[in-house]
Amino acid sequence: MLFSEAAPETSKKVGRDDVAKAADNLVKQAVKVGIFWANSSPPKAAEASACTALKKLPGSNDAAVGRALVTVAASMKDVARELGEMVEREGEERGEGDEKGEGDKTGEREEEGKANGNLGRKQQETEDEGNDKEKDDGDEEEEEEEEEESLGEEERVLARSGLCVCGAAEGVVRCLIYLVAAWPQHRDSWGQQQLAQTPQQLQQEQEEEREQREQQPKSADNGNASSSSDTICINDDESTHMASFLETFAVAD
Repeated sequence: MLFSEAAPETSKKVGRDDVAKAADNLVKQAVKVGIFWANSSPPKAAEASACTALKKLPGSNDAAVGRALVTVAASMKDVARELGEMVEREGEERGEGDEKGEGDKTGEREEEGKANGNLGRKQQETEDEGNDKEKDDGDEEEEEEEEEESLGEEERVLARSGLCVCGAAEGVVRCLIYLVAAWPQHRDSWGQQQLAQTPQQLQQEQEEEREQREQQPKSADNGNASSSSDTICINDDESTHMASFLETFAVAD
């Protein structure tokens, strides 16, 4: 609500130094009020905390932009780390699942051989079967929980693509941080150069270039009509000289 309305015409811009001085004065006043209110917390404590937070603001716009970019890069790095851990965990769970499947197959084969060799021990077999059923039920429950926690194919693809996007965006943010850090040192030299044009200016230039291109064929046709009777002869030396000139011009570009 505070920034939704436009500023009045009578208002003036205030520099950061003036704001910092005002914050110092408010902090001093809040401290004085706190001395008088020794028995209980002063009602101006919120004012003091707000002023101290205001003093922590960056001293320039460059520093503010740099801090914002650093926080963005840190958050993106955390997201990339979490995605990488998720993908690695999924790969490890897949390998463990394959090993468990092979171990279960070998165990089933051994149990079949024992059952065929020990036909006389029916009671032990029944007990073993009951224990095996309980183990199988427990294994099935664990597998169901792992399947619920594991990622699907689409989620795995999204995690990998998100990891790539985070890496690329992190590189862009690093370049921006380097640019913001180097801006105060080269501000004078970069400020003298021509600034970037607006989209309207670029559109006007493109339209002018199109008009010039459309006018060029007409002028060329008129020139050909006027000089149709004239003939131009070019010697071999002149042609070789022109070719060498074009080659050097292309290399220079």
